[in-house]
Amino acid sequence: MNSSHTAESVNRLGKRTERLFQKIFGVKPTTFSMAPGRLELLGNYTDFNNGLVMALAIDRHICMAARPRQDGQIRLASSSFPSVVEFSPGWIEKDPSAPWANYSKGVLRELRDRGIKFGGFDAVIGSTLPIGAGMSSSAALEAATALTVGRLYPYRLAGGEARPEGVFLSDTQERMALAALCQAAENKSQRDIFPAACCA
Repeated sequence: MNSSHTAESVNRLGKRTERLFQKIFGVKPTTFSMAPGRLELLGNYTDFNNGLVMALAIDRHICMAARPRQDGQIRLASSSFPSVVEFSPGWIEKDPSAPWANYSKGVLRELRDRGIKFGGFDAVIGSTLPIGAGMSSSAALEAATALTVGRLYPYRLAGGEARPEGVFLSDTQERMALAALCQAAENKSQRDIFPAACCA
């Protein structure tokens, strides 16, 4: 797949997600985050035992369009599911009626437990990744969630002062810290807090 085709596909996904955001929330989003799916070439499932995996990013993505809120509430919507999930940063609980939102909630819980301060926001998730097809759609959603919060409420995981541009992965240490946070959301938060959503 050439890079121009991928860029075109990402652009279409962003515009589609923006239109859905406007339809649901009545205003335009202020920020977008993208995260690719991945395939595991070698070592599939060895990560359960701290093994090594050779993975590669693919040209299908999760897009999260978002806008900050002043009342502290968080509202999540998805192009794949009809419901809008609403909760506060101080009360992040499993919702059996919307298990798709538990992946983002796991990231938010992990950020909160690490002392990261964030406020409310509206977010819409768009995707070209098929659900349950082994392309790591949950991991892409978690990464997009962490990036979105960093754009709306700048933080730094690897120590030091948060820069105004937020989490844009400008150094290796920060990239590794973000990956570790998303892994924790998948393996620890999803297992201990949201068992119905547990995966590798």
